[in-house]
Amino acid sequence: MLRNTVFLPYICYRIQNCLATYPVYGLKYLGKCTADLKPGDVVTPRIASEQTLKRPPAKKAASVDRILEVAISLFSRNGFDGTSTTEIGLGAGVAQSVVLYHFATKDELWRAAMDRLFTRVHSEFRRDRNVLQDLSSIDRLKVWIRQFVFTAAAHPELGRVIMSEGTAGGPRLKWLISRHLGKDYELYELHFRKAMEDGAIRKYPTLPLTILVHAAASMLFNLKPLVETVYGRSPLEEDVIADQADMVVDVIFNGLMNRTSSAKE
Repeated sequence: MLRNTVFLPYICYRIQNCLATYPVYGLKYLGKCTADLKPGDVVTPRIASEQTLKRPPAKKAASVDRILEVAISLFSRNGFDGTSTTEIGLGAGVAQSVVLYHFATKDELWRAAMDRLFTRVHSEFRRDRNVLQDLSSIDRLKVWIRQFVFTAAAHPELGRVIMSEGTAGGPRLKWLISRHLGKDYELYELHFRKAMEDGAIRKYPTLPLTILVHAAASMLFNLKPLVETVYGRSPLEEDVIADQADMVVDVIFNGLMNRTSSAKE
């Protein structure tokens, strides 16, 4: 009886020590920690070293990168509610416990994924107004819109996320607007207002006009499966993207009507 009384606390100690040594994979290795124990065994207690408690920085960074990339893909395709941390872990090749080790909640993971996505887009999409300062207001708009078409093609996840969260509404959308989207929309509206003030384009409400342009520029790429099924080609082929950029700029600034004399006849 005395032996069992002493042995039970020791089992608890080994379990605790195992979980401390392997904070993420503790349960997986629990059997290895206790399988060789027998009543009466005398083992010197071992405290997990700082080295065993920490994962190698390179390995940790690689895991976080994979998790975030898969999260961007799944959140953009399935939405927030349609995506689980288990699915993200499977896609990244890690256990769900590893995902939650790096990101305490799904919401925290979503925000980190969105930060990565928008940071990547902004780094590729030059927003510096000085780059376009020598162009007329109408030419600035044309360059801006053409560039956005290529950005939307390179990152179709962007449009899908905006569509998904813009439809759902709520705290995540408010966070997106305050952290990322609000500044982007303000820049577009600024260019539209300048062109209106110069008399280069007709006056329309700038926010609906911005959304119209964004939809025209990105929807072909956001609906890639539909386009491939109906059109028989990927919208991400280089010549398709170039044609889309030409068409969006031409239709927005010149309209669909053919104004030549032959068309009137």
